[in-house]
Amino acid sequence: MGITINSDYVLENGITVNNVYASFKDSQITLDKMYFENDENDYNLILKSYYYIYSSKDFRLNYKPHIKVHYIDALITKEDLSKNPYTILYEKLKEIYVNYTDDL
Repeated sequence: MGITINSDYVLENGITVNNVYASFKDSQITLDKMYFENDENDYNLILKSYYYIYSSKDFRLNYKPHIKVHYIDALITKEDLSKNPYTILYEKLKEIYVNYTDDL
């Protein structure tokens, strides 16, 4: 599961590549609880993880090295706890890269 980013992706060395593949691979997801005003009943939840950029989906599937790792987080509600956390993070990823193709 991942997305193909259909727009240019600029590497740290300045080279531009396109159609790179983004995936959470087997990344660990953490959930943090942030309280407001010292009230234990008033809090937000934050999902945190890392996603990997590969030069292609084939590189990901054939265990080739990734070209970049990025941090991502998503503010969620108590009601979101019933959802798949990867689905939530993929939706957040799609907000970052608006020109993409889903790979389910």
